[in-house]
Amino acid sequence: MKRVSDRTWWGIALIGVGALLLLRNMMGGWFDREELLIGGLFAAAGVGFVVTYASNTKQRWWAIIPGCTLLGLGALLTMSSLSNRLTGLIGGPVFLLAIALSFLIVFLSEPTRWWAIIPAGATAAAGATALVEALRLPFEGGAVMMFGLAATFGLLALVETPQGRMRWPLIPAGVLAAVGLLILSQSLRLGGLIWPIALVLAGAVFVLRSLKDTPKE
Repeated sequence: MKRVSDRTWWGIALIGVGALLLLRNMMGGWFDREELLIGGLFAAAGVGFVVTYASNTKQRWWAIIPGCTLLGLGALLTMSSLSNRLTGLIGGPVFLLAIALSFLIVFLSEPTRWWAIIPAGATAAAGATALVEALRLPFEGGAVMMFGLAATFGLLALVETPQGRMRWPLIPAGVLAAVGLLILSQSLRLGGLIWPIALVLAGAVFVLRSLKDTPKE
């Protein structure tokens, strides 16, 4: 079976865009919503980039980034044309998570591109923060952001590279986790409990590492 070329897919996308514009000019009502039309245009362009990526994942890995981004933007605009309340609740998180997904795919398709974990984790953390604030949960979204970034660097420390696992990500991971813990304790007014527990755990880690490093007689 003959493989469909990228040019064919882009041609199909252009036909779809032209059809949307034609319907918009000929019909009223549903097609009068500019956000819905523009969202469809962005989504069509996103599909084109995704197909470009799928045609050669090794050399055209970059195409998945604008592909997912445009699809997320298309979804955001489509939601805004249908429900302002839904858009205000999950519109931002959906768009940010679409961007995060693109960088996650970049990493999963080629683990040597470990750098993609950082923008993937950062945008995912921003999306989670936006969702927490939209839901008005009883704790600060800033804590979610800090914990998300800490988890990102923690995951980075687990990645195998030709030189072995990287140790430097553990430093920003620890600092960000501490900042997140501080924000969380202030928002929940649990500073009197969290910090003593944190000190006990930190002391236990030092003791265990000391015992592990002590040479046997």
